[in-house]
Amino acid sequence: SDELAAYKPNGQDPTLTDLMALNDDVCAWITIDDTSIDYPIVQGEDDIEYLNKNVEGSFSLAGAIFLSNTNSRDFTDSYNIIYGHHVAGGAMFSDVLKFRDAEFFESHDEGILWLSDRAYRIDICASIDIDGMDKVIYQDPHEVLTDSLSGVLEYAYAHAVQKRSIDIEPHDRVIMLSTCEDATSFKRVVLMGKLEPMTYAEMQAAEHKNLDEQIDIHEHTTYFDRVKQLVQRHPVLVYGVAIFVAISTMFGLYRGIRRYKESRKTES
Repeated sequence: SDELAAYKPNGQDPTLTDLMALNDDVCAWITIDDTSIDYPIVQGEDDIEYLNKNVEGSFSLAGAIFLSNTNSRDFTDSYNIIYGHHVAGGAMFSDVLKFRDAEFFESHDEGILWLSDRAYRIDICASIDIDGMDKVIYQDPHEVLTDSLSGVLEYAYAHAVQKRSIDIEPHDRVIMLSTCEDATSFKRVVLMGKLEPMTYAEMQAAEHKNLDEQIDIHEHTTYFDRVKQLVQRHPVLVYGVAIFVAISTMFGLYRGIRRYKESRKTES
């Protein structure tokens, strides 16, 4: 939502830290270039909590983007799994499926994982089709240690629909974005990438880009878009004002008609 988008790191207030203060389950923000994947990441008590609950804590069929509950929330694990629904209309992790296309995969190779105090560039290296019950890809990520990461990567590349060569050492960190292929099967589509620490200068450049994008979106928002946003954010207030204005208008019209009739009687 627009309210959440305000917390996307842009070098100004409000910050990601402010969003974490509103919901202490928030641990990061993820953005994948030229896709709709641009969301805060939460971590629940288990991997069920945020399936149908949004970041604000309200019921939502789309749920939230969430980190496996066995992962460290500071992304210090070698293997990190992030889950998101495949939602009609392209929301949440639906665009993960775009990376199965060779042309799209070739032209899109980066994203950013923002934490409160640092950021990582995501070097996308593979798009994988896998069964949702696969015991290698979906093993407890906290148990994938540096000496076993290479085996997981070799297995992932063997099942990759698209892949590119990236040097990944045992001490590196890998991130996996997982979503459903569709609503009727156990098939999953996974996007894999290497986490590369960003320098302060790179973070600043990315923050400025985010700020420019937010300004551009705001400038191109129409009057009707802003009214719609206002209704979505404050429905009770907006409808209350609308009712008040309607009653006031009707009362004013009634008084006007009454005065007109009285003036006609006086003239007669």
